[in-house]
Amino acid sequence: MKRALTTNNILAMRFYPAQFEGEWRKSFGTPELHGIWLVYGASFNGKTTFCLQLAKYLTKFVNRVLFNSIEMGNRYPYQLALMRNNMAECGHKFLTAVKETPQEITERLLRKQSPDVVIIDSYKYFERRRMDVYKRLEDEFPEKLFIIIAHEDKNQLPDGALGKELYAYADVKIRVSGRQAFVNSRLGGSYEPFIIDSEFVEQANAEF
Repeated sequence: MKRALTTNNILAMRFYPAQFEGEWRKSFGTPELHGIWLVYGASFNGKTTFCLQLAKYLTKFVNRVLFNSIEMGNRYPYQLALMRNNMAECGHKFLTAVKETPQEITERLLRKQSPDVVIIDSYKYFERRRMDVYKRLEDEFPEKLFIIIAHEDKNQLPDGALGKELYAYADVKIRVSGRQAFVNSRLGGSYEPFIIDSEFVEQANAEF
């Protein structure tokens, strides 16, 4: 049996949270960039755009971010999303994988200079839709951050049994609605929504 830790043991541990700034800090606090985050919402509310904005911001803190484009592949809508968010500014720090399986992601992450963050869009299209796939990735690569994108059901929760499991398990849960991201996190922040598209939100508020 392992030795139980005292409070002082835990307080003496060193952690290295990312020092987010500005609007990112208001919404996210200072999160550690490993483990599992979940992004979910209904279609056409800005999930992909938000995740690209997040990926771009994360390149300030890590060497590489990989976007596994399963749902859109490398088709024209994905190209447009990259252009709208000026992802070329990230250079080689932002990479796209096209419809890679969990095994292919694992093989990629075993290479030298592998991505520090993997965004999976979306879990629904993995051939094996089981929670152990994600737990195994987290266990094998404890210093990596996995951001999983899911759709939303009629109760405004991640759809399907796996979506519910990810929601319960994730350190950071982000619901995207009306081109805003609402962050629920164990890692701080003031819970202010992150504005994905300010023009859209201002227009919606004016009409309301």
